[in-house]
Amino acid sequence: MRKYYVGLDVHKVSIAIAVLDAHGKLITRTVIETSTEAVRDFFRNLGGEIHLTFEEGNQAAWLYDIVEPLVRRVVACNPKHNRIQGSRSDSFYGQSSSSRTL
Repeated sequence: MRKYYVGLDVHKVSIAIAVLDAHGKLITRTVIETSTEAVRDFFRNLGGEIHLTFEEGNQAAWLYDIVEPLVRRVVACNPKHNRIQGSRSDSFYGQSSSSRTL
């Protein structure tokens, strides 16, 4: 079974997603709509053993309820305790920071 490590950057209208394989290689980066259907579709299509992380925020409880049955493990991070905070450096679109964030 394939193992994936997924990081989400959740916003009001969109979710940026980075997917790494078990060796830390970036598999894909994409953006989906912030909706129950889009989130479920993404994780159902990904398949495999999924380990997921995202920051605590306004949508954290909503997102947890959606993804918990679809993934192996969910980690909601508190951004106040992250070493890199609130800048472009923690963007999923920065290659080096993607691997650190996940």
